[in-house]
Amino acid sequence: MLRPSFHGFILALGLLGCGSPGPAVLLDGEVTGSFNGTPFTILHGIALKPTSDNVLGGAIMLSEAELFCGSEDEPIPEGHTALITLNHYGPPSFLTPPTVQFFQNTGTEGSTITIHEGTAQIIAPLDKSLTGTIAVGFTDAEGHLFELNGFFEVTTCPWD
Repeated sequence: MLRPSFHGFILALGLLGCGSPGPAVLLDGEVTGSFNGTPFTILHGIALKPTSDNVLGGAIMLSEAELFCGSEDEPIPEGHTALITLNHYGPPSFLTPPTVQFFQNTGTEGSTITIHEGTAQIIAPLDKSLTGTIAVGFTDAEGHLFELNGFFEVTTCPWD
């Protein structure tokens, strides 16, 4: 007769994610977007705060897919994700125009576009969260809309 071991139970809990931080959902706000005319709603976000002089500015990742601190080192998750590059991590930080990379990952193929139009503002970078606004829109030569608009508060993650 096989008996489950205590170590096996602990391993199973670890693999299921018990005790680990959950996904970084939007703490506040609402952000919507469009990738090639396909609308999406942002559900998760992280702010990557520089922890060394090797990283300038930091970045914000917003996604309809789950993000965790450390997601910046993983492949882009399925769905739609936007990466906003910051040239300064502190208030007030106005990015006009911001650099926003849009990603669409269908699971079998991915597409990306980088946009340098619109505005972004970092309102309050705190130790554990960052608040800001984004208003970016671009229509390509074929009439496809790429946009990201809204207010957000996201979890701050160390980044180096």
